[in-house]
Amino acid sequence: MNAVMLDVICAVLVLFLWVGYARFAKRRARTSFSVSRALHTQRLYWIKRLLKRDNRVADVGVLRGIEHSVIFFASSTVLVIGAMLTVLFGEGMVQVSMLSIQAFDAYLGVPREFKMVCVLLIFIHAFFQFTWAVRQYSFFSVLVGSAPMPEELPAYSEEEVEAMADDLARLADRAGHAFNFGLRAWYFALAFCGWFISPYAMLGGAIIVVLVLYRREFRSKSLHSMVRSLKRDKLYREGLSDKLD
Repeated sequence: MNAVMLDVICAVLVLFLWVGYARFAKRRARTSFSVSRALHTQRLYWIKRLLKRDNRVADVGVLRGIEHSVIFFASSTVLVIGAMLTVLFGEGMVQVSMLSIQAFDAYLGVPREFKMVCVLLIFIHAFFQFTWAVRQYSFFSVLVGSAPMPEELPAYSEEEVEAMADDLARLADRAGHAFNFGLRAWYFALAFCGWFISPYAMLGGAIIVVLVLYRREFRSKSLHSMVRSLKRDKLYREGLSDKLD
């Protein structure tokens, strides 16, 4: 097997791990608690309580904090994309130090420029995910601002209030998923950086990324804390009832 074929096979395997893990995590979340599922439930409880509060300043503050974290990653991704474009197409062709290291020159396969383009495309994908998350959080902000006040709720039926809370929670959930997809793109971009050493380093890095993601989403102490918090919640015990003390 020549070096180019080995590069292609390992790159396809890494993409398979990326897409396969995303599908696995989505299906696993339907049957067991995950970070995304726990957060979706908490978002639904948040909206149910928000609709019954007169003062929503604290809710807006929480939302602004979430938006700022997403904007930070979007801005960081732009800087990475700009740096990579400078290396690839900048005048004078910035010399990458790794090209002069003998250990890297010992491996001949897919051109390094092509590898950099692949990593660049992953970061571009991450940028689109982050910016879409920011836009969806802005949509969510508008819907929170237009949500009826407690004294207006009697004009709506219980089904309408339930549907309103569910729609708001789902919109926030989609924004959270977009942010999560952007973070995954960052993680797998780091794995792809191992390609500059060897395809085996890239494949090994991708396996490590999958293991880390699985542990954080399904086995982390943070998840256990969220699940314990849910089980103590009145709404959870009442089966998502909207009746609050």
